[in-house]
Amino acid sequence: MVGLSDIALIHLAITNGDVSGGWTLNVEQVRIRLTRTMYPFFAILLLARVAKLTRIKHA
Repeated sequence: MVGLSDIALIHLAITNGDVSGGWTLNVEQVRIRLTRTMYPFFAILLLARVAKLTRIKHA
């Protein structure tokens, strides 16, 4: 899912020229909003599954 959302974000950046937007409720802006949200969401899920929790003394 991370790879697919990464490809979707890259495609959006190339076709639109930027990834800013997503603030209104028309079809194009909702597509930008969902694409911008997918990559960080799935990347954080992957990191949570892969990374080990560590303790830092005196933190």
